[in-house]
Amino acid sequence: MTAKRTIIGILFAGLLAPVAAHAQLGDFVNKLTGGGKPNELNPTKVIACFRLEGPLAETPTSIPPLLGGKPPLSLLELLERLKEARQDKSVTAVVMDVQNAQLGIGQWEEIHESIRKFEAVDKQVFVHADRLTTLTYAAATAASHISVVPTGDIWLTGLYSETPYLRGMLDKIGVVPDVEQCGNFKTGGEFITRKEPSEESKKMTKWLLDGLFDSMVERMAKSRKTTPLKLKGLIDNGPYSAEDALKAGLVDSVRYRQDFIKDLKTRYGQAIKFVADYGETDGDEIPQDFFAMMNWMMEMLNPSPKEYTEPSVAIVYVDGMIQEGAVEPSPFGTPEGAFSTTIRKALDEAADDGSVKAVVLRVDSPGGSALASEIIWNATQRVAAKKPFVVSMGNVAGSGGYYVSCGAETIFADHTTITASIGVLSGKLVTTGGWEIYWRGRCWSPPGP
Repeated sequence: MTAKRTIIGILFAGLLAPVAAHAQLGDFVNKLTGGGKPNELNPTKVIACFRLEGPLAETPTSIPPLLGGKPPLSLLELLERLKEARQDKSVTAVVMDVQNAQLGIGQWEEIHESIRKFEAVDKQVFVHADRLTTLTYAAATAASHISVVPTGDIWLTGLYSETPYLRGMLDKIGVVPDVEQCGNFKTGGEFITRKEPSEESKKMTKWLLDGLFDSMVERMAKSRKTTPLKLKGLIDNGPYSAEDALKAGLVDSVRYRQDFIKDLKTRYGQAIKFVADYGETDGDEIPQDFFAMMNWMMEMLNPSPKEYTEPSVAIVYVDGMIQEGAVEPSPFGTPEGAFSTTIRKALDEAADDGSVKAVVLRVDSPGGSALASEIIWNATQRVAAKKPFVVSMGNVAGSGGYYVSCGAETIFADHTTITASIGVLSGKLVTTGGWEIYWRGRCWSPPGP
C-alpha cells in the first residue's frame, strides 16, 4: 500500500547515510540534449527522468550528510514524484535509470504498481540499466520498455535464503548457548543453538519463499504478457547476458546509453527535453563559512518544532530494529533502528495536534525489544482513541513490527510483505568453558580468589 498524505506532520528521524550523486542518466541526457529546469522547457515536450541507485530508504530525511552528497532517496519521495509525473500534462514519457539499486521485497512491488499506473494516462515508461537483479527486474517489468547495455546482464535467478549456524564453532571454543523460545516456529535463536536448521525452520522458510516467489512471478508474467509457467522456466535458466535476455523476451532492446537516448529522440522528436531528477526538491546547501556551518549544524540537529495549520495526515515511521530509548542525532549519521521513546513522543504529538486529522504508522521492522514494542503499541492506542489510525506495512512487519500494528483500525500490506511471526525468545551465551580453554592455552592456571 502506498501511504497517502497531504502534509507530513511528524517524521521519525531518518537515516543520514550518503548516497552517491554523480552524473548518471539524468545528468547525461540533460547535457547531451541541452535540457534545463522544468520552467525553462516547452511544457508539451518533456521526458521526466528518475534515478534509482543504492538502497531505497523508508524514512524520508532532508538533512544532507556532513561529508556532502544528497540525502538518500526514500520510497515515499519516489512514489510521490512518479505520481506528479503521471498528473503533469507536460510530461509525455518517463525514463527510469536503474544503477545498482537495492530494493526490498515489498519496495519493488510498490514501484511496480506505481509504474503500471502510467498506462491509465497513456504515458510510456522506459527503463534503462547496466544490470538488473531479480528484484529490480521485477519492478521494471511494469514499464513499457526495458533496455540494457550490450555488456550488461540480467541476474534473474529467483529467491533464496541463507542462515549461518554457529553451534559447531561455539562448541570448539567452549561457549554454550542457553536460549529459550516460545513457539515452535520462533526459530531466531537457532543460528547459535544448532548446527543445521530444525524441521520447523525448513518448513517455514520453504513456505515463505514459495509464497513470495509465486506472487512475484504472477505480477511479472502479467506485465510481460507471458505465463507464470514460462517465466518460471526462464528464471530456472538464469542469469542471462543482455543478448540472451533479448532473445528470451525478458528485455525489449539492447542499447548503449547514447543510442537509447537517440531512439527516444527519434520517437518523440528532436525537440524533446529531458528533465533530470524530475520532481526533486533542492535541499539545503552546507554553508562554506565555518561559523555559519556550525550554526547550520546546530539547527539541523536541534530543529525548531514545525507548526501545521492546514489539515494534514501525520506519518510516523517504525523503521528498523525496535529498541528502547531515544534516537541521538549526529552529524555523522543517525543510529539505525526504531527507538521507542522517539516514536512514542511523535505519536503523542500527532494525537494532540488539532491540525492532524489522521495518522499513518509506516512499519518496516523485523521486531526487537518486547518492552519497546509495548511502549509503541500503547502510544498507538492513545492516537486511535482520538482520530483515525491506520498502518502501512513495508518490506517486513514481523514479531514486534506486527505487534505495534495490531492497534490500528485498518492494516495495509503488500502482497510480498513479510509479517506476523509472533513469539518470544530470550537467552545468553555461557562462556565459562571458553575461559577455561583460554587459560589452559596460556599454560598456567587461572588465579585463585
